[in-house]
Amino acid sequence: IDITEEEVREAYMEHQDSFLIPAWVRLEEIFFAANEFNRNQVRERALEILEDLRSGERSFPDTARLISSSPSADQAGDLGTFTLDDLSGSLREVVDGLEEGGVSDPVATETGFQIVRVAEKHPATFKPLLEVEDIIRDTLFKERQLEEQVVFIDELREKAYIKIYPEELQ
Repeated sequence: IDITEEEVREAYMEHQDSFLIPAWVRLEEIFFAANEFNRNQVRERALEILEDLRSGERSFPDTARLISSSPSADQAGDLGTFTLDDLSGSLREVVDGLEEGGVSDPVATETGFQIVRVAEKHPATFKPLLEVEDIIRDTLFKERQLEEQVVFIDELREKAYIKIYPEELQ
């Protein structure tokens, strides 16, 4: 069974969606805890910090370590890596509007305000053909092998001669 380069390329193009690497981001946060009594003051404080971050007066990781109320403060605000589909609707909207290194306006949550920074942002891409060529070749080989096996068995059935001895059946 011979699988050509052309067949591999065609299969790659036909099934390219199965080789998709979704868009992803690495996020950092600074969280300001608030309650119903101090919500306005906390928002004002978040806006002041945001201004310092955007002007370069403060670094995001250092500020997250010093003032964030989130457990992520120990990791300089690092929330981790997420595909865009994994993010909630409102957070996804915020992140979609930011470039890598971008810092969001304070986002109101039930328990306070969150400033989000996009530490890394990568668009959706496809795995390169060279990376998946062996997988495609193996899949095509197995498909072709099954097809040829069916043909072979059909040929054997056509050539088979079966003689029945009725007297032996009794």
